[in-house]
Amino acid sequence: MNEKESKEYIIEKFKPLIELKHEHNLISKEELKNKLLRIIQLVTDFDEYLLNINNIGWIGGGTIPDVQRLLESPVANTENDFKVFISSIHTSLGESLEKNGKAHGEKNYFWNYFKSTFPDLHRVLHKIRIYRHSTEHIALEDKPKENYFKFWMKILMDQCHFSKKVDIEFCKQKLFKA
Repeated sequence: MNEKESKEYIIEKFKPLIELKHEHNLISKEELKNKLLRIIQLVTDFDEYLLNINNIGWIGGGTIPDVQRLLESPVANTENDFKVFISSIHTSLGESLEKNGKAHGEKNYFWNYFKSTFPDLHRVLHKIRIYRHSTEHIALEDKPKENYFKFWMKILMDQCHFSKKVDIEFCKQKLFKA
């Protein structure tokens, strides 16, 4: 083995990238747990508020399903960690809302009442749903696939600060061919 193939050489050569990865870890496991605890409290408080308005709420006055699994979700540093996290948050927050609506006779509660009354919150839960679908299904159906790429396009446009319409069109072409 020559010097360029040695483990030490590779580590030294890519040390800036390794440090950058650690420097840009978005949050620690403890921070994630604290954020999830805050979200759980907000959902519970919002459920109480919504129950007083429409007698359906978010979780119907109960507890958030699979809350322990949600709290044990890993920080998404790998694809598998992301799958665990997104599946957990979807089950606990998204599916619980839909099931609660159906339990109260509102088959399309999430898509009708919730979407029109709380559009920003609906959009967040819809993103979670689409991202979860993208990790759990071999291929996305046309509508979820279209939404998936729209969500990513928005992220890219927000992060890249495109200066020309041509840049946006080029990026769209590349994304939609994927």
